[in-house]
Amino acid sequence: MKLAYALLAKYADMAPDGTFSVHGGGINAADVSSLPAAWPLLGVVVRVEVTHAETRVKHLLRLVVTGPEGGELPGEVRSSMAPVAGPLANSEHVAVTCVMNLVNLPLSVEGDHTVHFFVDAEELASLPFRVEIKAPEGGMAWGGGAMSEDLEESAAAEKVAAFRLSNETLKVIASRHKPPQSWYDTDENLF
Repeated sequence: MKLAYALLAKYADMAPDGTFSVHGGGINAADVSSLPAAWPLLGVVVRVEVTHAETRVKHLLRLVVTGPEGGELPGEVRSSMAPVAGPLANSEHVAVTCVMNLVNLPLSVEGDHTVHFFVDAEELASLPFRVEIKAPEGGMAWGGGAMSEDLEESAAAEKVAAFRLSNETLKVIASRHKPPQSWYDTDENLF
């Protein structure tokens, strides 16, 4: 397994077709008005290439954030994946995109921080960002005196986290609620 690319964003989302959306991609700094602060939402997008031997095997994904002294911050995120090679996959590797979001990441000190992305026990990506205290100059800084837009982002992040369902759960729900046949029956040529 090898890394193709990785990035930090204000928010990232994955569609069922494997495409992803990013809002505010390319983050490399967190400007806060005071510390301690909570980063409302931090998206992590990682694309890995797996060999065919690594497909159909469950892999543990982990995000860990470390501070300037190297200590881990609270809020580790875990997930899993079992990549599947599509019917047209005839290359050596299969590309898989992983999207994970950290919600209300606690920040307590200024300095260089790093988001580490692990697959199983192997670190595939380390994404640095800097935390700095800056007074807002018409821009956005958040922290102890969070501005209204930051509070809205935080509330949205909490809603996203509260309603996130695993693919397995979605499949079970879909299997129990099949659409009526009338949705498929039509005399019209739609295309």
